[in-house]
Amino acid sequence: MVEMIGEYVDRIVNLDVRGRGVIDALHRHAKEKMGGAVTLKAAEALKKAVSPGSNVIITTGFVLHPMQLRIGETDGPPGAVVLARALLEAFGAVPIILSEESQRHPTEVEMIAVGLTPVSLQNVGVARDGGWTHTSVFLDFPLDEGEAMKRSSELISELEPSAIIAVEKPGKNKKGVHHSSKGFDISAENVKVDFLIEEAKNQNILTVGIGDGGNEIGFGLIEDAARKYVPYGAKCQCPCGAGIITSTATDNLVTAGVSNWGAYGIVACLAALLEKTEILHTGPRERNILVEGTKAGLVGTVTRKHLFQADSLDVETHEQIVELMRTTVIRSLEK
Repeated sequence: MVEMIGEYVDRIVNLDVRGRGVIDALHRHAKEKMGGAVTLKAAEALKKAVSPGSNVIITTGFVLHPMQLRIGETDGPPGAVVLARALLEAFGAVPIILSEESQRHPTEVEMIAVGLTPVSLQNVGVARDGGWTHTSVFLDFPLDEGEAMKRSSELISELEPSAIIAVEKPGKNKKGVHHSSKGFDISAENVKVDFLIEEAKNQNILTVGIGDGGNEIGFGLIEDAARKYVPYGAKCQCPCGAGIITSTATDNLVTAGVSNWGAYGIVACLAALLEKTEILHTGPRERNILVEGTKAGLVGTVTRKHLFQADSLDVETHEQIVELMRTTVIRSLEK
């Protein structure tokens, strides 16, 4: 039954509602690599890795071109906070959301929108001992490569995370450059989490990448295939000329029509695996996240406008996708 639910969730998550024409191929290659439904495989890996009280790092935030504006997009942070809430409620994990300092305010607003209380890392224990059960942490990360390498080692040593998950997080290509989907260099204002992923893999810590365009962390797992299908995949518009596809691979790769949906799909599969439907995402909560995040400054990556949408799809579409996943899991478990 769970395998069937995983297949259904994968289909919903990878719907090409925007008509981009690449997600089917990316999903096919990812599914072959993972050996089954990508959302379910990621959920199974997290179920095995995450334990009560363990730290889970969820990195997100995509600062858009032109970099000087330091404005982030609405795809990524919603998926991260929904996943954070689910891992807390399912396992009692401590979710730590890692992003650019420029993205702190909208990310913390969205944490609150799903019912999480942002606290400092030092105060997590105090808060939980005091009855604040739904606490989460925001951490910033260095933009400079040298500092990012150093901080990666420090964080792994300090936090000993059970898993690191990247949701719509740009990853460097084979020349070390981070790109927008249109092929422009966006390295200047996007933190270099690639080093954190590599350090985690070196220490056998589970890594999961979620993305929809090939330029996000995780797609290094199917780099050659993605270069064939994605516009600017093989040749970008910046001086590096090496294409937008990231070389940073993760243990698990989840493809999606919209990256947020990939995170929601993992939550749906966790709910099925654990038979805990209370951790499922909901349509009303989705609306609240997108509305509050937009008011806090996030924009749609396609429109560059402060509209209640993600990836040019309005909030109603996202609500419907969420409710379709939710209903699929609940009704399937009833059989």
